[in-house]
Amino acid sequence: MMTLLLEIRTRLLTFSSKMYEKLQISEELGGMVFNFRPKFKDFMSQAHQHPELELNFVTSGEAVYYFSDVKYTMRPGSMVWILPNQNHRLSQWSDDFSMDIVAFTPNSLLSIDINSPEYEALIQNPSDKGVYCRVINHSVSQTISQIFKSLYTGNLHNDGVENQAPVYARKVFGRSENEIYKHTKPRVLNAGLAFLLTYCWDAFQSHGSDSDSKRIHAAVCKSIQFIQDNEACSHTVSSLAKACGLSESRFSRVFKENIGMSVPAYKNRVKLDHFLKLWQSNDMTLTEACYAANFGSYAQFHKVFKEQFKVSPKEYCYPSESTADTNE
Repeated sequence: MMTLLLEIRTRLLTFSSKMYEKLQISEELGGMVFNFRPKFKDFMSQAHQHPELELNFVTSGEAVYYFSDVKYTMRPGSMVWILPNQNHRLSQWSDDFSMDIVAFTPNSLLSIDINSPEYEALIQNPSDKGVYCRVINHSVSQTISQIFKSLYTGNLHNDGVENQAPVYARKVFGRSENEIYKHTKPRVLNAGLAFLLTYCWDAFQSHGSDSDSKRIHAAVCKSIQFIQDNEACSHTVSSLAKACGLSESRFSRVFKENIGMSVPAYKNRVKLDHFLKLWQSNDMTLTEACYAANFGSYAQFHKVFKEQFKVSPKEYCYPSESTADTNE
């Protein structure tokens, strides 16, 4: 397992902090586990990364996962391994989409002996696709779901009140201010995490079939990088197409075919993602965060926000307040 430690340390030193997501996990725990059921349809627009090894297991519905230049279609039974500090983005999920998620801290991996050359290869030399995704057969999937459920029962709020997994998931994925992940029985959770990792890796190797995957057009990958590197989101469709060496019409068509939305819609998603991060991590008003996220006006921001979330910024960010915001 020393080779695993060295690889994780290397990844911790070399990741890009621009899209880094800090997972708040209590120091006594070896990771976090919860069930993710998105409240809002198709929100996560920007790739993110964190130093934990992550495992996702789809329990219902469908979604698309984007990793660098590859996208995977996710269905019930799909299992995905995401390496430390590896960019990933979940999108285009159905209304009934749900998946179990577990993140293992770097230190916890040192005490788990998988004893599998394939697992060592996964950590040390990720494939050119950048991710491992397979579909697990039905009978084994049922067992995996039961293991997950037994572990995420017992998650705690900061005030010590038992927390149902979907509630915590909304906090992890930017729904409100993050809180530290806690559990009623740390020793049981840590032992369960070790068993879950071992069992799921064995199922992945022995009972999995390759998932549907498709290469993302090189021009689309390049344009997304341009958009994400330019916080002002000032690139036009025309300038992006020119930079990628395609005509504007072909570039627009290829982008939508690969990403599932138009370039302007994608740019708005990036701005919304930026707005939420600014509002959550800084002492800003809605108006200040809106302009800092590079929306041209509050009216434009309000329109884009409500189209995406079906509620106003005020209703989303301050759900407990009944009075109308002066900005609305």
